[in-house]
Amino acid sequence: MHQGVLRVPYLEKYQAFVEAKTEMDAVFQLSTVAKRFGYDKVMFAAVPKPGAPLGGAYLRSTYPERWREIYDRRGLGRLDPTVAHCFSHTMPLVWAPDSFRGKEQRALYEEACSYGLRAGVTLPFHGPTGEVGMLTVVRDQQPGKAFVADLQDNIGHLAILRDLAFEVLRGYMQPAEAARQAPDLTKTELEYLKWLAAGKTDWEISRIMDVSIAGARFHIANLRRKFDVGRRTDVVVRAIQFGLVSV
Repeated sequence: MHQGVLRVPYLEKYQAFVEAKTEMDAVFQLSTVAKRFGYDKVMFAAVPKPGAPLGGAYLRSTYPERWREIYDRRGLGRLDPTVAHCFSHTMPLVWAPDSFRGKEQRALYEEACSYGLRAGVTLPFHGPTGEVGMLTVVRDQQPGKAFVADLQDNIGHLAILRDLAFEVLRGYMQPAEAARQAPDLTKTELEYLKWLAAGKTDWEISRIMDVSIAGARFHIANLRRKFDVGRRTDVVVRAIQFGLVSV
């Protein structure tokens, strides 16, 4: 799919990303390219088909895991101006304090800053079959004149990176979803899943299930493995999608 792209000489700096053989390597190489342009963290997100709910978006990032958990659990996408921007614009959005209006959005920005997400640029994309999404690159720097001047030098490179990210990662969106089936869970694992969905902590689950915290974490790790996800919140999301738990 990418052979034609590889023949273009000015794309040599992106070659390792384009040639990534696995999804994990692709995300790593995407982050590596972003760091080459001076951005500490990167996030790629897409709604893979028209009308798909935001909760089912394809998302890969190098943001702090704790921030991603907070963002997902509290549904902060409904407040995030970068999300709304992507659905109605194609131009990049340079985000800074004045991009976040109102008390709730300002609180969102201030909390993001505490996780090193202080200044960034979001580049929307609209795919040929209805995909909508963004590539966002971020650095922990005051969003002042120096940031803007540096961005002016890099915006062309970032636009190319955005387009390549869509081409490289789109293959992991719908095919993976179509092929994925609900995992076969034991009665005990279904019980752990129920308490995860209820928002219980490892300690609370260990008390409920009458096991050690290590034992509870062992079963939760098995759930992450069976659902092929990295975080406990993603276990719950997948379980909802498969109809194993209800909301």
